[in-house]
Amino acid sequence: MVAKGSLSRNLITGGCSFTAHLSEDTLSWANQLEQKYDNVINTAEMASGNQIICDRICYELSKPEVTSDNTMVAVMWSSPFRKEFLFTYDDPDYNEIQHLFPRDKPGFSNYFLTDKPHEKHPTSNWLIVGGGYGIWNYEVTPLDARLKNYFRDIYNPEEAYVSTLRAMITVQSLCQAKNIPLLNMCWQSIFHDLGSKDFEAEESFWKKDVVSTTGWLYTRLRTAFSNRERNKGLLTKQELLSDYHNKRIDKLYPNTKHWFELIDWGTWHFYENDLIQKGGLQEFSHYECKTKSEDLKLHPSTEVQRKWMKRIMKVIEEKYGMEHVQENMA
Repeated sequence: MVAKGSLSRNLITGGCSFTAHLSEDTLSWANQLEQKYDNVINTAEMASGNQIICDRICYELSKPEVTSDNTMVAVMWSSPFRKEFLFTYDDPDYNEIQHLFPRDKPGFSNYFLTDKPHEKHPTSNWLIVGGGYGIWNYEVTPLDARLKNYFRDIYNPEEAYVSTLRAMITVQSLCQAKNIPLLNMCWQSIFHDLGSKDFEAEESFWKKDVVSTTGWLYTRLRTAFSNRERNKGLLTKQELLSDYHNKRIDKLYPNTKHWFELIDWGTWHFYENDLIQKGGLQEFSHYECKTKSEDLKLHPSTEVQRKWMKRIMKVIEEKYGMEHVQENMA
């Protein structure tokens, strides 16, 4: 058995597949921390939206043994456009939907707050609409009708941003109440609406990109960052930064302003450069690690994640005083 070290505090991590275990060949930044230290508690699950991320973190923080002396939290927030739907087992569509999904991507998550991994709730289950569980990859007739109705007639991007900000403030407030150090980050820039509105007008938006790809940097590179003017170099740096400022969500969506102002930006770590403000792992992958834009449709490689992990550990050590404890010899 490979000996692991320990951190001076338990580290609770949260996020979507950018933080969860991906595969034996692709390890997330939190996976790599788990391999190094025996007191990393990774609550992340693939395809999670920000409400799920919030709920799982809050569940861990609610445990009586969690105190300001022994715990720290690090969260990588995901796309604001992901949403979960609760299905009860007596719903006539539930069994048909479950049967039609491929076995390796069931679509339903055992999103049941418990200490037993993947414990099934006795009466209901959550459908995750995001990432690898995204239903737009499959022909699932009863579900297709439900979600098309929701995203066509009810969904509102402003509400999606407000919901994400509420989730962030919930975790922030609980950490403040328990005096637990908190480090926030994002899978990519989620505080600027760069291109999603333009993308909504395309027919493909309903077919495959309604929740997930809208939030991927790849899409934004095709729209906001890779339009004709930028490719020709016709926009100056000042114009690019002005565009960023004007498309910040609190400037575009009035209902986000109150929540945006409640965020403690001192708890956040971003990747930024001359063109990027409030960026995350995807911008880091593209601009710092030179990942091609086409490859941004995939998860960051293990090597990119390793570099991000080292970056985050440096912040945790220098800003929060996290220390390495002598390695266990087991």
